[in-house]
Amino acid sequence: MRNWFKELSVEKTERVEKKTNCPTLESEVFIEFAAFLGLSVELSFVMCCYCHLSSKHKIVSSSELINLASKQLISKDVELAYEDLLCMGWLINKYDRGNSLDEQIVLNKTLELAIKKSNADLLPRLVENYKYKGLKQLIIKACFLRTNEISKQEWLDYTTKIMLKPRTTYLIYLKSKRLSKLDNALVLFATSIYIHERINNCSSTILSTFSVDSISRFKLNAELHSNQHKIITHKLFFNEERQFGEIALLPTKEWLKAIFPELKVVNAIVNHPALTRINYTSIHEKPLLFNSNKLNDILLFEKLLQPKQFKNYRLKALEMKEMGGLTFLFSGVPGTGKTELCKQLALKTHRDVLLFNVSETKNKFYGETEKNVKSIFDYYRTLSHDPDNCPIIVFNEADSLFSKRSEGDNYSSQTENTIQTILLNELENFNGILIATTNLPDSFDEAFKRRFLFQFSFDLPDLETRKLLLTNYFPEISSEQKCLLAEKYIFSAAELQNFRKHLLLKISLINPQCNTVVEFENYFMGLISPKRNVVKGFKNYYTII
Repeated sequence: MRNWFKELSVEKTERVEKKTNCPTLESEVFIEFAAFLGLSVELSFVMCCYCHLSSKHKIVSSSELINLASKQLISKDVELAYEDLLCMGWLINKYDRGNSLDEQIVLNKTLELAIKKSNADLLPRLVENYKYKGLKQLIIKACFLRTNEISKQEWLDYTTKIMLKPRTTYLIYLKSKRLSKLDNALVLFATSIYIHERINNCSSTILSTFSVDSISRFKLNAELHSNQHKIITHKLFFNEERQFGEIALLPTKEWLKAIFPELKVVNAIVNHPALTRINYTSIHEKPLLFNSNKLNDILLFEKLLQPKQFKNYRLKALEMKEMGGLTFLFSGVPGTGKTELCKQLALKTHRDVLLFNVSETKNKFYGETEKNVKSIFDYYRTLSHDPDNCPIIVFNEADSLFSKRSEGDNYSSQTENTIQTILLNELENFNGILIATTNLPDSFDEAFKRRFLFQFSFDLPDLETRKLLLTNYFPEISSEQKCLLAEKYIFSAAELQNFRKHLLLKISLINPQCNTVVEFENYFMGLISPKRNVVKGFKNYYTII
């Protein structure tokens, strides 16, 4: 079994093996190697040079590879062959994060094994690797621009050329936006770097690459920060604010779908483990049965969350240099419909719900819990840029996070205080829709309360609302009986729902002919106890009959 790495780096004699220079184009070993790969002379020789260099040291740089191959081939042919190998996926470029910006080149793992074992069956299939040849070529050129291997003018000429007669879906989509040559070059550069490195493009990278002088840098920076640049207004990118005045540019869903049309859903990043997503189409519509003095507020919330109204609010806030987020605090005794109202508002305004799970953020390692909480808001920002599709993030039982800060010196107290500081900063700069629910509003830190735009308290249903609830849940009960039950008992919607389940079980398993009114009285008489009078943070809503 031949090992081509070894054969291309040593010269065999009768007794010894010694290091030698790279094989020539006429050498027998190269001709056999080229036949094994089944590629052109130029592609095979670049691969031969890589194998030779990798035997000398672990890291092979692009410049070193191109210089070695250029000693026997024309430099332009070598550069084109190198780019083709990158497009094919045979060579993979990785930025060496040391002192140099020169690219580190590594082999495709399957290809490396094929060369070591001289097994042609393991060679990567060319048809599959060339599926995204045009996109790979674009990414390679963008990487060259970033490492100053090509100039800005060369990148502009290249992007202008491919935009003249676009053949791929995403280039046709980009051409329909009618952007300038420079803006097209900026879009394709930012997209390539995002796909290649799977990170957000910081504005500093864009500014340093596409600014000629301090004036053009200032103008471009102002347009990106104020959302006035054409790549943002044409919904190709959106910006995300970072620390120290920095912003990150992320591609929109529409732009990513144009690049990868076969993907049904494309998100900038994967779902966050601490957030459970509820699609609004899976929410069952229920009537909003609340006390009459609360209905106007609920209708206002529904109106504010409508896509058109929310978009207008954001634009007005931006003009006033304020954050355009809507934050709500829903407080009240258990079972009064806080969570259900969140879902019904989401359904009526066609917004998905992201339910926060506090247990997923806890981590035993120092500093990790704080990072997890911060990452929730980083993730949400990637989803909230579009006011039409901005989801609602819901912090259920929010008192576990937004409670008063402790003064202890232990690790637990320090972690909780750090988390609360993070939450305070995030709420201060929030630009989406957030609803926090709690049974214990008095335990909230005052600093948190000030950051909620709307504070809405849920009371137990009054007499008229209790009648409506009984009509909704038990239409078979007569009007007179409903009035008597509503006057005699004070109950919440959740308790009524629990009773209905209890009744269904009894009808199914014990007595199909049981009387609803009798069972109702027995059930709620059993709930009446002195313990129900004690509800921390609220006045006594319950009356012992």
